[in-house]
Amino acid sequence: LQWETRQPVTEDYHVFVHLLDAGGNLVAQSDSQPALWARPTSSWTPGETIEDRHALLLPADLPPGDYTLIAGLYLPKSGERLQTSSGETSVVLGSVLNRE
Repeated sequence: LQWETRQPVTEDYHVFVHLLDAGGNLVAQSDSQPALWARPTSSWTPGETIEDRHALLLPADLPPGDYTLIAGLYLPKSGERLQTSSGETSVVLGSVLNRE
């Protein structure tokens, strides 16, 4: 993921990356502060690009099918998600096909 802020961030948000099945159920996830806990959002400078890698451990018994990968930011104390400019609480990164 690449993050960029246009203004200073006063809160320390966490990043979530979720893999969802066709019914919208969570099947795998990664939740952490950005950049492997090294770049809390309150340290971001406007205009700076933050590189943020996440890995998902898939369940051994994950059924074949199409899955959706989403990501977003949330406040760990409340669980409140940061909204996009269009009011969404996550962005779709793409789809994943599990053939086995």
